[in-house]
Amino acid sequence: MGILQDLFQVGIDTKETIPAVNGDILLNYHFICTRKQWIRKHIIEHEIEGNIKIGISKYSQKFTKWSIHFTDIECRKKTNFIPEYYILWDYVQRADFFMSTDGKITTHGFTAFEQERIYKEKIKKISQYIQEEPRKKEMQNILKKSKKNLEILAALLNINPVMQLLCREFKFYHTYKKTEDRNKVKLFYTSEVLNDYFGADIHLPIKKISVLDNRNKDMIAGSSVGGVDKGKMREEDFFRYIKKIAGKVVIGRELLLDYSEYYRYDKGDFWNIYGFEQAENYIQTAISEAWFLEEQIKMNRIKKQDYGSR
Repeated sequence: MGILQDLFQVGIDTKETIPAVNGDILLNYHFICTRKQWIRKHIIEHEIEGNIKIGISKYSQKFTKWSIHFTDIECRKKTNFIPEYYILWDYVQRADFFMSTDGKITTHGFTAFEQERIYKEKIKKISQYIQEEPRKKEMQNILKKSKKNLEILAALLNINPVMQLLCREFKFYHTYKKTEDRNKVKLFYTSEVLNDYFGADIHLPIKKISVLDNRNKDMIAGSSVGGVDKGKMREEDFFRYIKKIAGKVVIGRELLLDYSEYYRYDKGDFWNIYGFEQAENYIQTAISEAWFLEEQIKMNRIKKQDYGSR
């Protein structure tokens, strides 16, 4: 009963105390997310910086327990901004959950902490920053529904760019670890879907080629590059998406994509204990005369680990 009992213990903690992250492995990272966007002749540019504390425990062959806490988050709005993006970015700040080895966050065992306090803060920000009534009501309804719906909370955490990078890196790591393959260089091909990338439940499918380079004596480097999965785009009728984004459809218009990712591991740690030293992601998409989005995330490990429990 142990595994099933743990998997189905779910809840939203309304207490005003935040428990420390816990796990067999404790990690701390500093991150910077930059985002530049042009859509319908409007330029949007901002930067988000902060830290994330992570605790990880092995649970079963296919699942690990995660405990995360976003702290010291600073949003720098440079040119214009989308209020909804800032309000939802850190709506889930402290959570415990299970993640599969293929990088999927599950709602089984999902617990979010201090959501009542965060909810009240975000409702105030909605009134402060969103003036149009339809937009305001839509955001208020999303947050109200999330109070009793763990699937919404898990989905909001899952679209956070830092969590998305962590999920992809975790999948990358386990792709190699499960084979115990210590070849100098190894390549593999994968597909990826960036959920809600364009907003309004419009996803971005990517085809990737990934490489693990084990030739350096001090470090192991992983990298991925990718392009648009045109087959999936056809399946999803991307012209319909363009109409939502740009307001019109132009025959022959296509989506251009520049995608890359990089991970660096300590050589000893990679084969013995989980934890990367550095991770970076860069993605740029463009649709002629309609859309441009450039986003970059950099994460660096902070060595001092003075939190959590083992």
